[in-house]
Amino acid sequence: MIHASCIRIALAFAVLSGALISTGCTVGAKLRAKSTEVGELTREIERRAYKCAPKELAHAKAHHEFGDYELQLGHFTRADEHLAV
Repeated sequence: MIHASCIRIALAFAVLSGALISTGCTVGAKLRAKSTEVGELTREIERRAYKCAPKELAHAKAHHEFGDYELQLGHFTRADEHLAV
């Protein structure tokens, strides 16, 4: 016979697991939106920035690509670090 405490522990674990999974999905969606915004901004200023700030433009484009790659791998913290630059 299963003890009531074991059932409570299993139930708590299931609820906590569901909360963590849904939080991960929310974070991923927010970071994808941030990545889209960074990409649009980079494309918007590319022509002007190419002449006066090529190094900064290259850094922005590289961080955007790295952020997208980290998102694909599910590394949300690393993706956020790249997209924050």
